[in-house]
Parts: sequence; C-alpha cells; structure tokens
Amino acid sequence: DLDDEAFRARFRRSSLWRTRRRGLLRNAALVLGNQADPATIPALKRGMRDVDPEVRSACEWALSRINTNRAALPPNPPDGGRDVRTLRRPAVSTDSG
Repeated sequence: DLDDEAFRARFRRSSLWRTRRRGLLRNAALVLGNQADPATIPALKRGMRDVDPEVRSACEWALSRINTNRAALPPNPPDGGRDVRTLRRPAVSTDSG
C-alpha cells in the first residue's frame, strides 16, 4: 500500500508529485472503471478502504461500472467538486451588467 509518506518518498522530484497521492489513486480508479475489467476488483476493493474520501468515491464508481457488467453504466465519474475539465476553463459570467 502507498500511504502519504511512502508516496512522498517515492515520487518527490517527479512529475507525479504534482498530482499528489489522492489524484494519482483517484485517476487510476477512474481508468480501471472505464476498462471495466473484473480482474481489477481486488485493487478497487482495497481502494474502498483508503483514508481519502475522493479515492474511496472513485473506487466505488469504478466497482459500480464493473458490477453492472457494462449495462446501465453511470454516465460520469465522481468529481468531488473538482472535475479537471472545469478547472481549466475560465469562469464565464452570465451577468450582463
């Protein structure tokens, strides 16, 4: 398991450092969910016990995609209020004044 301390020791001074442990594990869970491979269930179940709620939420979403056997899949991954697609867009005001 890769706790915060182990992540810092292993990835400091690398490009993965910027994503932080939470982002790395969350993104990995989303990839596994999109692949919907039942072989990834043990890793995702381990992620369900993670201390970070964003990681747990992403693992839950991924497991739901696998368990539905690719039918009636949830349309979007959890974003925890921080969907990267919206982070990169500038805020647009709908106020005309």
